Amino acid sequence: MTNLVAYNNDGLEIYIDNITGEAFASISSYARMSGLSQQAISKRVKAHNFKEIKTAEIQTRGGTQAHNLLTESIIAEWIIRDNPDVAIQFAKLGIRKFMHTLAGYSQVQEKPINSLTLIDTSKLDALNAKEGKLQDEVRTLEIRLASIRNELQGIRIEEVAIAKALVASHPDVVKHAIKCSEILEAYGDGNKYFSNPLKK
Repeated sequence: MTNLVAYNNDGLEIYIDNITGEAFASISSYARMSGLSQQAISKRVKAHNFKEIKTAEIQTRGGTQAHNLLTESIIAEWIIRDNPDVAIQFAKLGIRKFMHTLAGYSQVQEKPINSLTLIDTSKLDALNAKEGKLQDEVRTLEIRLASIRNELQGIRIEEVAIAKALVASHPDVVKHAIKCSEILEAYGDGNKYFSNPLKK
């Protein structure tokens, strides 16, 4: 797209095709309009193969770079869901022209778009970054918890192996211990029923 003219209004990047008159917005611009993070909009664009999305070579400080631009139709469709308040502002700006067009009236006094309320997404970006960091910490803790569970499982297996070895090497002692345990369990506290010969 070589016919684009770039406009920057308080950081809001708008591109106008000087032949067709069609308007486009960069992903960062739409993020400000919608109140969502630039990362969220970029993910949405990548997740769908939109034919309406245009790619343009844009001159930046680092040289010419390819940028995805959102068309008027995408903006109109998304903004209703993403930010109804801004969608209402869009509707107010366009309803007069639409009604004049229906009436066949061509002398339309358009209201400038400077009244559009933009949203500062810097705090939202910071929260998204913090959320990502916390998610990384959660994953680290989950890995540590899994390691601890494996250690406990190993200890239980070792305890069972020791018990089996004791039974195999000293069966009489084990049987005696089991018998004593059964007697104590049957009579409760053994001290109540069995006198200590040393106290006689």
